[in-house]
Amino acid sequence: MKVNHLFWLCTINVMIFYYFIDLTNKVDGDMVTVIISLVTLNMICAASFYLYRSIFNPITILSPLALGLFYHQFNLSSRQEVFYTETIINISLFFVFYIFGCVLFFSKKINVLDRVESPLRVHLFFVIGTIVFFIESYLNNGLAIIKTLSGANAYIENNAIPIFHYFYMMIALLPSCYYYFYKRKKLSKGFYLLISTACFFMIFNSLSRQLILLCIFSTFFAYINFNNMKIDKPIIKLGVFIAVFFILVGSIRYIGFGKEGVSELDYMKAYSGIESDLDVNMFDVTFNLYTTQNFSTLNNIINTNESELHFGKYLLQAYLKILNIDRALDIKFNSELDSYTRLGTIIADLYLDFGIASVILQAFIYGLIVNFTYSNFINSQSLSATLVFSVVFFVIFMSPFTNYFNQFFIMLCLIYSVSFRYKFTLWR
Repeated sequence: MKVNHLFWLCTINVMIFYYFIDLTNKVDGDMVTVIISLVTLNMICAASFYLYRSIFNPITILSPLALGLFYHQFNLSSRQEVFYTETIINISLFFVFYIFGCVLFFSKKINVLDRVESPLRVHLFFVIGTIVFFIESYLNNGLAIIKTLSGANAYIENNAIPIFHYFYMMIALLPSCYYYFYKRKKLSKGFYLLISTACFFMIFNSLSRQLILLCIFSTFFAYINFNNMKIDKPIIKLGVFIAVFFILVGSIRYIGFGKEGVSELDYMKAYSGIESDLDVNMFDVTFNLYTTQNFSTLNNIINTNESELHFGKYLLQAYLKILNIDRALDIKFNSELDSYTRLGTIIADLYLDFGIASVILQAFIYGLIVNFTYSNFINSQSLSATLVFSVVFFVIFMSPFTNYFNQFFIMLCLIYSVSFRYKFTLWR
């Protein structure tokens, strides 16, 4: 590592330490526990850097989930719960076996080749997705972003077309695809900029943080990979951008359901169960609401379940409902155990279906998947590898919310991404 890189890394570390020590003083937290936690996280990051020779690696990718757990000790919200022993065991085992899965089959060189030379299939998904976008806009009486800026709660009051809405959602991956073909001189610069702008607008109009993040991630990784750039510096900038982005989109939504005379920070404090006189900023409030409190939901789900096993019912819930298998077989789901609606982190579904054994096994498998897709991405300038890694990164980034690995949309994204490794023809 170069001296200037080491200097900036140390500087950022000092700033992080100062920030959380100051927050500890504000909330009257346990200084020793906070310092031990920070040192432990730093040691894990340093070890992963030694292994992968990069700050951005399969282990540090799990940082959002780790930071969400780290924030729990500050007890910012009245909704946070004291963890049961079983919850602590499940969380600890998930982290340990995820890391174990990453390092056990560590591989440095995996190359992926694309066999698609034409952007035709990208155009096809763009056309279908755009048609669905205009139909849904018509059914919802206008563009969501305009309605929201006018004071309506368009994000909540949104009618989507069943099944076909997935084509609209898939637009999130298209800017990265178009950038790939632009770099290979299959598209003109003007056409690329025009159609990418259209994609970004349609995705931003959804006001869905998830879709916007997936679009940002896939475009970001495409830009890094297809320009053969080192990722460490840009990923830090992306992290800052994402933090600002979450607050910005929240501000836009606030226009639709905020109350007159109440500041956004005070509204978010009340919404998050944080005392109004507590001296914390919007980032602390937002991060606590969207990550830390979900661990309390996990704790509540584990306690409510009472060690009952559901044998795959919750992991496959999205597929059972989309295919109406739940109705055909009269399968009932307890709303108190619905980790997708309640947001019980990536761990909840794993625990509900097969208990601690499932948490251990699937955490290990997730570590393998992330390590494998990361190696593909790092070692090949492949559109398929870039898209697959972008989707997997998105799932891990969203792990403080719920388990997106078992969502139907993610499966469609992975199938679409892998399809670029194959060349389909209508005739021979």
